[in-house]
Amino acid sequence: MIQTFYENRRRFGLQNLDPTGLANAGLIGKYKMNTKHSLRKRSRSLLISAFFFYSVPFVFDGSASASDGAKEHCVSVRNDDTVKKIPKELLNDARKLYGSDDHWLMVSTVYRCMNGRVRLCNAGANIICAKPNRRRGSPEISAFCRENPGEDVPMAVTGHDALYGWKCVGSKPVINFTAELDSRGFIENVWTPID
Repeated sequence: MIQTFYENRRRFGLQNLDPTGLANAGLIGKYKMNTKHSLRKRSRSLLISAFFFYSVPFVFDGSASASDGAKEHCVSVRNDDTVKKIPKELLNDARKLYGSDDHWLMVSTVYRCMNGRVRLCNAGANIICAKPNRRRGSPEISAFCRENPGEDVPMAVTGHDALYGWKCVGSKPVINFTAELDSRGFIENVWTPID
């Protein structure tokens, strides 16, 4: 877990975020670091919160403040590909779509603007709200197929943000699925427009 924590900080440009500071600020719950910097599990919700906080590239830029609501912001800018955490004004819409408790929705749901409308996405185990990785193949996928001919390549190998699904035909990796993208380059079926 700690390796993924540091990889995702680097991956999403969050290198300057200090995990201890985040815990003290109440953003990811409480945990202790031992002398070897390993993560001690304090609760299931801590791990889930930490996973979402570091695996989904949220942007906490405050561009849609209380005086400039998210819906009004989207009408005025039309298209904004910045993925942002939802403000409280969108909580009822998120609740109607995803039917979960409020805390979970605030942690896992994001929004962006497309064609003047707010679009919501609720991140999950295999749902990526960021633009997908368009890489065509990797040494890891090739190695997996050499070792597992005829198998589907799991997301643990391709990455959960992959645009393509892969299958090993013999020992050669072949694309067997491509996610459908919207006009802004996001995976279409994970984003829902709201009124």
